[in-house]
Amino acid sequence: RAAPPAAGSAAGGQYVVQPGDNLFRIALRHGSTVDALARLNGLASADMIRAGQVLRLPGGDNRDAGYGVGAPDSTPAAPAGAGGPAPAAPPLPAGRGAREIVIDLSDQTLTAFEDGAAVRRVVVSTGKPSTPTPVGFYRIYSRYRSQDMAGPGYYAPDVPFVQYFIGGYALHGTYWHTAFGTPVSHGCVNLPTAEAEWMWGWADIGTPVTVQW
Repeated sequence: RAAPPAAGSAAGGQYVVQPGDNLFRIALRHGSTVDALARLNGLASADMIRAGQVLRLPGGDNRDAGYGVGAPDSTPAAPAGAGGPAPAAPPLPAGRGAREIVIDLSDQTLTAFEDGAAVRRVVVSTGKPSTPTPVGFYRIYSRYRSQDMAGPGYYAPDVPFVQYFIGGYALHGTYWHTAFGTPVSHGCVNLPTAEAEWMWGWADIGTPVTVQW
């Protein structure tokens, strides 16, 4: 799994957000700008950071056990639906074809499309009303085969097949509930673990993700 650096350290081009931090203060401390940090970390808003979150720093070697670097927490400080466009992401790798993931909040489904045809459809669980999954067009920018996730009132070790698409929001396997078809998550898209594993093998960095009603 991806292990974040110790609290407050800036190791390997990463920084763990501390209580009271804001993006301006972090940028000033590390010789960067708010815009640069927001773009690098897929933040739609400068207000979307929270204590314990791992941020990438410009110019650092941000590689670890995952593919790219994602937040260690599945819940940003605020929803990412409004407040700015989706961050730029790399194109699909050559030879992968036209693949796209569409998450429909109205019927709690995720559909995988390839060359315009649906190749897999699964019932999922998206964010509950107080922590909604952000609507918009994104791309997968970071992947972990397994990762610990934590937030206010919860801790989930070894969450399987994690694929971040914006800020701290990800598609991932779910072993702690079976309420698929009902929006109960902290904002991430919860899949049955077997389906998350299939998506892990099918998708890649840069795969488009559309979240819609």
